Amino acid sequence: MEEIQAEKTGRAVAFRRDPSSASEAAQVGEAFQYEILTPVRLARQQSAMLPLLRAEIPAEKVSIYNPSVHPKHPLLGVRITNTSPYYFIQGPVTIFDHGVYAGEAKAQDVPPGSQRLLSYGLDLQVEVATENQSMPAETIHVQLIRGVAHISQKFLRTCVYQVKNSSEKLRHVLIKHPYHADWTLLNPREPSEKTRDLYRFLLVVHPGQSVRLVVEEELQNVHVMAISSMNEDLIAMVMNSQSTSEQVKEAIRLARQRKDRVNSLEHKRFDLEKQIDQIRRDQARIRKNMPQVDKTSDLYQRYVQKLTIQEDQIEQLQAQLGTLGAEIEAAKKNLDDYLMSLDIG
Repeated sequence: MEEIQAEKTGRAVAFRRDPSSASEAAQVGEAFQYEILTPVRLARQQSAMLPLLRAEIPAEKVSIYNPSVHPKHPLLGVRITNTSPYYFIQGPVTIFDHGVYAGEAKAQDVPPGSQRLLSYGLDLQVEVATENQSMPAETIHVQLIRGVAHISQKFLRTCVYQVKNSSEKLRHVLIKHPYHADWTLLNPREPSEKTRDLYRFLLVVHPGQSVRLVVEEELQNVHVMAISSMNEDLIAMVMNSQSTSEQVKEAIRLARQRKDRVNSLEHKRFDLEKQIDQIRRDQARIRKNMPQVDKTSDLYQRYVQKLTIQEDQIEQLQAQLGTLGAEIEAAKKNLDDYLMSLDIG
């Protein structure tokens, strides 16, 4: 186990690995080996802990807040910087603050010149409240090209961190905020630090005070879809956006008129098909009843007359369907030709 002792002055904490070095470190390829210089003798069935090296390295005490670890309190931690020429291998670390045991941590490998954050307990004297806010999508540009709409949109989201320090000592709180490559950081302009998955923001919180951090991010993307498949909500958003040009708005209006014409004709066709279906159901009922009726009766003659009238109605409706089908095809072609002619934005 590695033992770290703290000698604190202000923010800086000097960490010392004891006792004196009794080994020599050497690099072998991309690995390190430690060679014990002084022979060690052990009695049978005995064991010993052997010190490998001694080095003083700088460190600073921080409170590390990560909402995925604890939603309310940050972790007590230290940031160590390996300023020695030695390669520190991973392992457990015992932390002392002002000579008093503070906790245990686990350190990853720390090559010379590298930094690591170690956490060893919960900072109950610091509380963090978070609030997430999202703004509705905003259309920033629209292009209409050969029947396809290219809609550029902007999304904004905000996360507010309210940090309260109830202790009697100054706290340096390191806020860990998720980093996503698609989102651009707007505020603050730059993080204190950045890793592959996280932004880090360092806040100085005086005793008994609160500090507010507002993190704003923006996402811009482009939706590509057929103009004819745009739903009413999307059309309304595009038409109401101040960023949409008047040419684009007029083109969408004309396209909607042509599409409404197609929809109206198709609705008429549906009504005609429904009428034909109802007549045929009624004919099926009549034909089912006719074998049980005397052919010389008035009822039978009424059935025959009604079937004749219905056949005439079906012929008329089918003729209307034929004409309507041609109108629908012409309306669709008119819509398609117009959409394919567009190159606006």
